[in-house]
Amino acid sequence: MVTSSHPKRPRDPNQLAKAIIDIATGQKPDRDSYARGRKENRIGARMNKNVDESSRQTAKMNRERLALPERPAILVEIEKKAEDIRTKMARLREQRLAKEAQEVRTEISEAANRPAKATPKKRFR
Repeated sequence: MVTSSHPKRPRDPNQLAKAIIDIATGQKPDRDSYARGRKENRIGARMNKNVDESSRQTAKMNRERLALPERPAILVEIEKKAEDIRTKMARLREQRLAKEAQEVRTEISEAANRPAKATPKKRFR
């Protein structure tokens, strides 16, 4: 019985995730690409080639997007989004605090309007 020598699947979830990413990006060969006494799967080879091309295109697009001439515009956009989020969070915090204060005022006024509860007299035996 001939055993093929391919790397075992990692048991640690973090290592498994890294192995999957490495295989998907072509940095590490997949199990199917190891020789198992048969020719390499032609369909799988074509599919991996397309993935490699698309990942290269995606990386190129990201590099172009983050290129030096466009970087200031992107940073301005990111800062504007962050400022919008901070403004929204401040507004929501003010609304929450106002609502809590109103609830406390309502409880106090209801407590003042309720008649005092009569306490039963203690009886001696």
